[in-house]
Order: sequence, then structure tokens, then C-alpha cells
Amino acid sequence: MNHEVMVATCSGPPEDLAGRRALHAAVELADGLGWPLVHARLGSAAEPSAAVRLAQRARRAVASRDPGAVVLGTGPVAREVAGRLAAGWSCALVADCCRLVVRGGVARLSRGALGNRVTAEIEWDRTGPLLLTLAPGAFEDAPGAVEPAGAEVVDLADVVEDDEVAGIMARVRILRIENLPAKEIDVRDAEVVVSGGAGAGGVDGFALLTALAERVGGAVGASRAAVDLGWIGREHQVGNTGKHVAPKVYVAVGISGASQHLAGIRSAGAVLAVNKDRRAPIFETADLGVVAPMDDVVPPLLARLETIAGDRDRLDP
Repeated sequence: MNHEVMVATCSGPPEDLAGRRALHAAVELADGLGWPLVHARLGSAAEPSAAVRLAQRARRAVASRDPGAVVLGTGPVAREVAGRLAAGWSCALVADCCRLVVRGGVARLSRGALGNRVTAEIEWDRTGPLLLTLAPGAFEDAPGAVEPAGAEVVDLADVVEDDEVAGIMARVRILRIENLPAKEIDVRDAEVVVSGGAGAGGVDGFALLTALAERVGGAVGASRAAVDLGWIGREHQVGNTGKHVAPKVYVAVGISGASQHLAGIRSAGAVLAVNKDRRAPIFETADLGVVAPMDDVVPPLLARLETIAGDRDRLDP
């Protein structure tokens, strides 16, 4: 095992942001340990069957360098690459790392456990290699992270898959692609999250929000107030006491914007807010705000989306 930290990144949105966060975490780890940094650029996550190809490239990089630690980003592709990499590499795997501190040559890692109700603290003793992925929203100060001048770059984007991967791909045929129901999509994985709060009004209100989320291919989220009222399951809760999310678009309906909730959406791209209280704190964060009751906005929006979808189906049968 060589004393170096490897960060493996993918290109293409939203992977670019995840890659910057991974780079940020890897720099902290490398600086804390006094180890050099190697940046392995795996290629585009938008490639067909990307995880299979990127995992092979990651395995190739690890086999050639034998690094002491490998840092990946966040999201479904990163998690699958990590799983495939860990399966053939004798390493300690820490998934969804949300905090990293290195003191006295010892790395201490934190991750959510028991549905993020508690935080697990993990100490890495460096007796074997470490592989970690990042939790959504972790290392939020990373958007401006840049590659250190002394980092070595290994570009694997143009590496052609070997016969094993080519054989797997030759036997794979995509029959159809089906979107999961909105309530089954983890809010941490969704590019669009439609969340409701106390202003959603109840179970019927969340049925409307679920329909909206399904129409735009997103997931359903909720504030703690809505979860505590029993309108939706706790697995949908967004915020410090729930899940941190980083979608491209976050729609907050009837959510006042308590600090605990805002902390969970800090990494969202665009925030759209609907609330009848013009003084609601959510408007201070929102990129677009609508001061109106939910019933004045969501049903007409759903109807409009249905019309657009119908028109598209007629034009492209």
C-alpha cells in the first residue's frame, strides 16, 4: 500500500459538482496525512452503462497505484462504482461520509446511521486501504475547490474497456426504462425534489405533491413538521434531522424555512418556494418565490403539465 490519496471523479452534470466535493475531501485527507494526491479522471457518467465502465477504469487505476485511500463523489453512479471497486479490493469502505477530520495522522470519519437519527464515528488506523463515498450535501464549501498544483493527474476517460466488460455489455439489452414512483425514489438521489410542509394541509395535499413529483420525474420530500403530523413517512424528511439533498431543483411548498430545513437543502441548485406567508424565511433562500396558498398553484401547474405531456404524445406517438 502506497502512502497516497487518490480521488476518482466523473464528468458531466451533476457529477462535476460531486467531483469538486470529492476533490475537496481528498485534499483535506491528503494534507492531513502529509500524503501526495493523485487525481484519476474516469470519464463521463453519461456513458451507456457508465458504472460498469467507470468501475473498470477505477480498478485499473487502483491496481497500478495501490493507493492508501480512494475518495469518490456522491450519487448512484459513485455508489455503484464504489461497490464494484470494493468487491475486488481488500479495503475498508465508508459510504456516505459527511465529515472528515485528520489529527495527529489519524483520520476520523462521520456518517449517518439508523436513518440519519444518529451519527457513526469511524476511526481509520491506516493498517489497510480506505475507500469512501460522500454523503449528499457533504463538503458544501467545495464548489470552488481546485486541483492542487502538485497533484498528479491520471486521465482514464479514453481508456477502452477490456474483453470482460465488452463481453458483459454485449450480453446486455435495455428492454425499457421505467421511472420509479415518486415515493420510492430516495430524495438524496433525485434531480428534482418536491417537498411539502405544514402548509401542504394534510395527506390529500401530499397526494397532489406526489403527483407533481411523478410528473417531473422527481422525489417527494417533507419538512419535519409534516412528518411529525403523520402525513408522510420519515424517510422523506429533509433537513438536519432528516436527509441532506443536492437536487438540481428543489420545490418547497408550504414550508416556512426553519434553519434546520434550510441546512438540508444548502446544496440544491435552484430553490422554488410556494408559501402564503410573504414573511416566510424560505423566501430568503429561494431563487423563485410565489406568495400564494398551495391550492392556487399546484393544481393549475399539474393541469398545465398534463396538457403539455398530452400535446407531446400526440406529436410524437
